[in-house]
Amino acid sequence: LDEPSRGAGPRCLQKLAELLLRLNRDIGLTVLLAEQHLPFIRRVADRFCVLHRGRNVAEGDIMALDEPLLAQWMTPDPAR
Repeated sequence: LDEPSRGAGPRCLQKLAELLLRLNRDIGLTVLLAEQHLPFIRRVADRFCVLHRGRNVAEGDIMALDEPLLAQWMTPDPAR
């Protein structure tokens, strides 16, 4: 899924998180997310991978994903 949180309100994100977690639990579905919304990522993911210019620069358990780690690779979004 490509940035499913973009433009979604809290209620929609709640429902999406519940759906993803239920599908994983019930049928073992794994979903690849391209996402920047950290609270959503932490809620639904077990592992992460940070890509920068197409290269894997960090990966691991979701508990290791934090703002300082991401700040090394984030660039300002001119649209924000």
